[in-house]
Amino acid sequence: LGNEKDSKIAFEVMQKLVERHPDVPEAQYALAELAMRAEDLQGADLAISRVLKLKPNWDEAIVFKTRVLQARGEMPEALDYLDKEVKKNSDSLHLRLTYARLLLESKRYTQARQQFKKLAELAPDNEDILFALGGLSLEVKQYKDAELYLNKLITMKKKVFEASYFLGQTKEQQKDFKKAIEWYGKVERGEHYLSAQIHIAMIYARQGKQQQAREQLDTIEAQNNPQKVQLHIAYGEVYRESKEYNKEMVYAAEPETPKGDAPLAPDKFYKAVITGFEDGDIQILVGHKKGIISHRGYKWVRRFNTDSAGYDDADLLQNPKTRFETGDVIFVKLTDKDGEFLLV
Repeated sequence: LGNEKDSKIAFEVMQKLVERHPDVPEAQYALAELAMRAEDLQGADLAISRVLKLKPNWDEAIVFKTRVLQARGEMPEALDYLDKEVKKNSDSLHLRLTYARLLLESKRYTQARQQFKKLAELAPDNEDILFALGGLSLEVKQYKDAELYLNKLITMKKKVFEASYFLGQTKEQQKDFKKAIEWYGKVERGEHYLSAQIHIAMIYARQGKQQQAREQLDTIEAQNNPQKVQLHIAYGEVYRESKEYNKEMVYAAEPETPKGDAPLAPDKFYKAVITGFEDGDIQILVGHKKGIISHRGYKWVRRFNTDSAGYDDADLLQNPKTRFETGDVIFVKLTDKDGEFLLV
């Protein structure tokens, strides 16, 4: 019946079976599940209420009742209900874990942390509980606790890259940048790899080590378009942290148009005209000089607006063609690479 395509028909069939065996909680539970699949919240609530009368301390049924309350948009009621049930069944790992996760989902971090700490007493070597505690302790700035739980994961050789990333966050927030870089450097792969490498680059940039920051970003190979966008933003942020960059100066100054073959000055901003696009790079003409803005360079941009005779801010985009057109006038700055410019 669980695989029945028409869930409403399956619900009606199960209802008839339940009528023959009204005192079997498992049958009532199956009916409640089918009602939920059919999006019949009232039917699900009635069925699970019957289950709980027959078997009041059944963890699965209590959790299901919580799901029904959530589906009805009654999150405060769901939390109150679970709170009471957890107090009645204080040794139930399943109920307390469900309650802790629900608190976390509701962004009640302090309460969630309290529940996860009790869970850690019940299951001290559970890696998911330790990881959640580490993250929550970091969220509420309890750094010593965060380090305690995350380091335990490292010792257990569980979630090593994830724990290393959050240990990096812990040290960075405490301004222990040397240790932060060490921990971020231990994130060799996984979902936090790119973010860890970018964090290293940004620490270098804020310390005035622009060359190291750019070299750090140069080592990263983006695996997909969202990662490419993250890298573009990171290059722009590194540039913004540099002493060369002064946003107010860029916005106040009217960039120059170079004359003839005069060399361009690295400390000045110039008007450029977009002449085309190739492989994600923007081809430009600065005076009589050809140049490119590589895909690493689009962060702070000013686009000429003929209606207002001024410049509007434009966001970084993975594909510059969606924002710019051939003939657009933009501001640029020379880089240390021959023929390459930055949008500013």
